[in-house]
Amino acid sequence: MLFSFFGYARLQSLKGHENATAENGPWMITLDAPSYLSVMQRAQNRSLRKEVYHAYVTRASSGDLDNTEIIDQILKLRLEMAKLLGYNNYAEVSMATKMATVDKAEGVLEKLRTASWDAAVQEEELRPFFSLPKVMDGLFSLAKMLFGIDIEPADGLAPVWNSEVRFYCVKYSTGSPIAYFYFDPYSRPSEKRGGAWMDEVIARSRALSPDGTKARLPIAHMVYNQTPPVKSKPSLMTFREVIPT
Repeated sequence: MLFSFFGYARLQSLKGHENATAENGPWMITLDAPSYLSVMQRAQNRSLRKEVYHAYVTRASSGDLDNTEIIDQILKLRLEMAKLLGYNNYAEVSMATKMATVDKAEGVLEKLRTASWDAAVQEEELRPFFSLPKVMDGLFSLAKMLFGIDIEPADGLAPVWNSEVRFYCVKYSTGSPIAYFYFDPYSRPSEKRGGAWMDEVIARSRALSPDGTKARLPIAHMVYNQTPPVKSKPSLMTFREVIPT
């Protein structure tokens, strides 16, 4: 778990603990996905795993951010909708448009609950094969092969909200720009929510272009929550994390 400790120590150094190290701490474990998953999959201390798990599954269940009443209302409304549609529960509504059944879904969940510790360990062992730079190079090469486009760094061409954010230009094979996108790869729990997502910043528009003749090119953003690189070590991904890419 040493690699993750580098990330935890880094979080503390950003909080003012300038001398934080992976070996000696202090460490800050957060409830964002990269931090939570690395503890659950790799920490040998069962009490620590239990504490982090309990904190994770009870998020927004007390204090000013308590969502209990909202969740109860959602469940009641879903059940009411299911009854109106002729189903026994909302799970049946969800499965009505899928190939699975409620029983099969429950069986899969039970298998996941009883899955061996080895599965998580094996997934972690694949990380060295999926460094973030290597994954991005593979993605850009695939885009070129499929669509005949080039994706090139364009850092400095547009302002960014964090020094870790990259800016890229998408071009035709002739070199003419098609679009741009921001790439914000690393977890920053105090600033970003968990998960991975993308959206447009501005859309393509001829009417809103500065000169009114050439179309304004679209700009999108891609946001991930990868464990940040540490010194000379790149950010390493599990295969599960590679799939959304």
